[in-house]
Amino acid sequence: MTPLEEKLEGKPFLPGTLFRLVGYGLLLLTLFDVIETFIPPKVGDPIWRFDTIGNLVERVPVPLLSLMLIFYGERYGRKKREALLLKLLSWLTLLVSVLFLLLIPIGLTSPIAVSDRNNTRIDNEISQSTAQIQQFQDELSKTSGSELAVFFQRNNIQVPPGNLISLEEVKRQVLANSEQVEQNIKAEAEARRRQLRIALMKSSVKWNLGALVSSVLFLRIWRDTSWARQGSKRKQSLR
Repeated sequence: MTPLEEKLEGKPFLPGTLFRLVGYGLLLLTLFDVIETFIPPKVGDPIWRFDTIGNLVERVPVPLLSLMLIFYGERYGRKKREALLLKLLSWLTLLVSVLFLLLIPIGLTSPIAVSDRNNTRIDNEISQSTAQIQQFQDELSKTSGSELAVFFQRNNIQVPPGNLISLEEVKRQVLANSEQVEQNIKAEAEARRRQLRIALMKSSVKWNLGALVSSVLFLRIWRDTSWARQGSKRKQSLR
């Protein structure tokens, strides 16, 4: 055995100790993020449920990296009191794997409820806008003669100088324009409806696949850390 090996024998490997320390720190920071995600809880809100799944999936890389750093080197250079924590973390990976798997049905159904809510909101906006236009058209249709000038002035409609015939012509133009505005509002609403549907579908596919991959990775960590759940078979490596 070389002098360097004799010097390092029985002592924690410094890089491994540093890796584990960083791993514990990252895992703690992840815990803070998860707590923030669930506060305040709005379980009955499909938008909150869907966004929460997305937030959890988006944060998965950090806990995966932290667990890799924590379990680095297996038992080598561990303190005896750390053995229980490692066992707990190993079982926790199985629990997290199951939880991510359970998130998938929620991630598949929540977008439907979110889409329904978006459609309802857009329909209400269309109804409000068209109702205002319809009210304007009805009022303009009932107005004639010299009252048209007052109506146009009240509604800030520019009228070229002229007699009552020109006012009637402006009236027809305004009515035609209002109908075109109504069609534009409906077309824009439908375009926004399609955009929201596509964005929702993309997020759903991304987050559900992410939840599935996360579940598999956490399950793999649980399987590969069986040494942490077993009794200390190599007590000489524990310090």
